[in-house]
Amino acid sequence: MALGEDYSTNKPRYNEPEVFSPYWMSNTEGVDPSALSISYFRDCLKLKIRPMLPNPTEKKRWDDENAMTMFIQHTKARILVKCIEDVMDPEKPEIHNAGVNSGAEGFISFSDGSEFGQKGKYCLVLRKVNEQGAVTSNYVYEFKTGYHNAIINYDEKNNSSFDRQFYDSIEIEEFKDILKAYYIAITNATAYSVVNSLRFEHSKFHTKLNAIQDALGISYDKSGNNGNYSRGGRSYFSQQGNNGNKSSGSSSKNSMRESTIDDIENMMNVPEDDE
Repeated sequence: MALGEDYSTNKPRYNEPEVFSPYWMSNTEGVDPSALSISYFRDCLKLKIRPMLPNPTEKKRWDDENAMTMFIQHTKARILVKCIEDVMDPEKPEIHNAGVNSGAEGFISFSDGSEFGQKGKYCLVLRKVNEQGAVTSNYVYEFKTGYHNAIINYDEKNNSSFDRQFYDSIEIEEFKDILKAYYIAITNATAYSVVNSLRFEHSKFHTKLNAIQDALGISYDKSGNNGNYSRGGRSYFSQQGNNGNKSSGSSSKNSMRESTIDDIENMMNVPEDDE
């Protein structure tokens, strides 16, 4: 293979953006000080755990270079929700961790912390496993406890006294929301409803665009057949002779040189059909 050439038959045909979620979590203490971030890429949910740097600076606290990333699709995201519920179910004390595989070497699990000697400290664990099932590396994010809270019974008249109500499972609930929102959204039902509601706006846009194309003498496809439909006339560019002058058979309104700004503006402001 020549240097720099790519003979892959699976080249991307279009840009595939990665969408990052503002739902991200960090814990500077616990089993393994780290940060958990979530994004969406190529129809997958992407989970990344970044370890905390030994000597964090203000600019960079988390180690991106040594992060571990894994992907799951919608069915496994749904299963992972059930795994979390099983591990946290007080009627299933025998279940301490449960998870799903990610590719051939990845394993994503939710744990009650027992395997780390910290039972009751719920964690998300990303593991790399070899063909024999042995763990080659693992990263742990411990969901924070004793942190997220609300102010209750605030009493301004009594020295502004108040109590705090802690919500130790709030990060776990947010993580479940991410999984649920992903496998529901990936049906594209929401996308369809948005496009469906915007079809009238799209119609207005194309009406004006078609008017501009008419004024410029540019052929376009009214039937949606990729421009193969012909309105019976040639485009402005095909109407020019070798010396750049308009051919004798063209209409003056189909020539950009002979169309005034008023002509184009009038074409753009044609009345729209009632919807």
